[in-house]
Amino acid sequence: MGARGTALLSPRALNRALLGRQLLLGRVDLGVAEAIEHLFGLNAQDPDLAYFALWNRLERFEIQDLTVAIERGVLVRSTMMRATQHLMSAADFRLVRPALAPLLRRVQRNAFGSRTTGVDLGELVADTAELLEGSGVLTRPELGRALARTRLLRHGRADVVAFERAVTRLPEIRYCHHITGNYDYLLHIEVADLPAYEHFHAHSLAGLPSVAAVTSYITMKTLTPGPPESRVIET
Repeated sequence: MGARGTALLSPRALNRALLGRQLLLGRVDLGVAEAIEHLFGLNAQDPDLAYFALWNRLERFEIQDLTVAIERGVLVRSTMMRATQHLMSAADFRLVRPALAPLLRRVQRNAFGSRTTGVDLGELVADTAELLEGSGVLTRPELGRALARTRLLRHGRADVVAFERAVTRLPEIRYCHHITGNYDYLLHIEVADLPAYEHFHAHSLAGLPSVAAVTSYITMKTLTPGPPESRVIET
C-alpha cells in the first residue's frame, strides 16, 4: 500500500493499463475520429502507418474511413507532440496547437535556423503552398526532386570557384545554373525521397563554401517539350 492507504500498481498492472489506454488490448467499437480523440493524437510521421494503427485498434475500420475524415477536415495531420507529425481531431488541434506553437518555433529555429537565415518564413510558407496546391498526391520519388536557390556571402573569384568546385563533387546535384536576381545559383537536385533531401540539405548544401542562404522548392512535374510539330495544345 502507498501513502494514506493508496494501492500501488504492479509493473504488470501499469503495463496493462497503458496498453488499455492506447486501445491495444483488443479492438474496440469506435469511429476513427472518436478513437483518435481518445488517444489524444495518433503518430502519423509515416502517413501509411496510421491506417495500420487504426486497423489494429478498431472493430469496423475501412481504409476510406480515415481518408474521408482527413479530406473533410474532421482530422488534421500536422506537427504536434515531440515536433513530429500526428493525426488529431480538428477540435483537439485547435486546442493544442496554440500551446505548442512557441516550442515548435524554437524547434524550427534550432533545426533549420542556418538553412532559413535571411528567409521570410511567411513568404516561404506561401510559396510552398502555392507549389503544392493542385499538384495532387506526390510519390516519395517525386518529393525527392527539388530545386534549391543559393545566395553567396561573397562574390570574389576565389569564393565563386570554391563554390562551383564543391558543387561538382556532389552527385545529387544534377545541374547548377548561374542566375541573375536576388540569388546566385539554381541547383537541380535528385535524391531518393524527401527525408533523403532533408539529410542532403543539412549535411551537404549547408556545408557548401560561402553560402549565405538556401531556399528549396519541390519539383512536382517536369515537362520535356518535343519538336514543334509534336506539341499539341488541348482546349
